[in-house]
Amino acid sequence: MVYDVVMIEPSEVSEQATESVFSPARPDFADFDTADDRDSFHWGAILDHWGVETGESIALYVFRSISRSDADKNDLEKLDKAALGVAEEAPGFYGYKPFDGVSFCGWMQSTDAEAATKSKEHRNAASHASEVYEKYRITSWRVTKLAVDGEVDLEKVYEHQWPPQKTAA
Repeated sequence: MVYDVVMIEPSEVSEQATESVFSPARPDFADFDTADDRDSFHWGAILDHWGVETGESIALYVFRSISRSDADKNDLEKLDKAALGVAEEAPGFYGYKPFDGVSFCGWMQSTDAEAATKSKEHRNAASHASEVYEKYRITSWRVTKLAVDGEVDLEKVYEHQWPPQKTAA
């Protein structure tokens, strides 16, 4: 029997492993109306990947959106990349993962994230949100790693939605 030997560079293995860590946990993970942040991703594996120890908590921000059909995707991508560049240099930043319709970022503490949102790049991106999205929602979570086996607790800290949800009269 003849076998083909395929050499894989270590960087390729780590890229593949990273992508599988961030793989969605449910098929409708990006659905604005039905997906639940708590079970859309394998948060325990993500916290492991970020090096979070059992008993530690992080600040997690989940951004869900529906883009306007006439939105300039290139413009949006430039704004996003500029804000991400600042975040990557900021203290306490664990990581960011974008998908179509949902993205999330993790921080050691909410104060680290709040400091990064004051950057000119982040404020510029945020100022275009109502022009680019039909609707969006940002939810802040406190995520605590409970056990080595990936068990986590997600506690909602706050949620902001645009346009605001209408309340029943």
